[in-house]
Amino acid sequence: MARKPKLDSVLAEAKTQARDALLEHEPETVVGEHLEAVAEDSRVVTHYFECTQDGYVGWRWYVTLTRPPRGKTPTVNESGLVPGDGALLAPDWVPWEERMRAYKEEQAAKREAEEAEEQTRHGAEADEGASETGDDADDAPRRAHSDVADAEVEAEEDSAAEDATGDADVEEDLTGKAAGGAPGNRAARREALQRRRRRRRRRGHRSNKKS
Repeated sequence: MARKPKLDSVLAEAKTQARDALLEHEPETVVGEHLEAVAEDSRVVTHYFECTQDGYVGWRWYVTLTRPPRGKTPTVNESGLVPGDGALLAPDWVPWEERMRAYKEEQAAKREAEEAEEQTRHGAEADEGASETGDDADDAPRRAHSDVADAEVEAEEDSAAEDATGDADVEEDLTGKAAGGAPGNRAARREALQRRRRRRRRRGHRSNKKS
């Protein structure tokens, strides 16, 4: 452990010289009472004075004095202003990159949250679209079968209408023109009428089976 230096009595008594050194550069109104004298080294003493400058509560003026061996005249080494206990200090300087780090991390987290929300929304829309497509695909065979059945019914109705019209024409020929028509023509028309009736009966049987 280093030995604590002994307070030099000559330098310790030079309080007035230390104050005068301060007043050469600072107004008397900001230099308060003498606070203490501290031994820095052999024949080196620092005097502290109260700072009464507005905004510098807890700060202290200092003046460091020294003298040569066997010399009796103090010499001013340096002077200045230092913070004491309870002094109001500026916050420690922080590099710009470190000061912006928290902001950048916050912005990055915000962007990630927005991207995750966007992906979730797109996924939900895709699932909904796939569900609708699947429903349409399931209904397609039923719709196709229904369309075929409707086409068959329409075809049978058209054929029946044509047969009915043909029957009416044949019956008209058989009844209205029987007196003047040739026997061969009447026989042919009667046979055609019978064929149409047989076709209708067969269609009727098919319809009953489908039902």
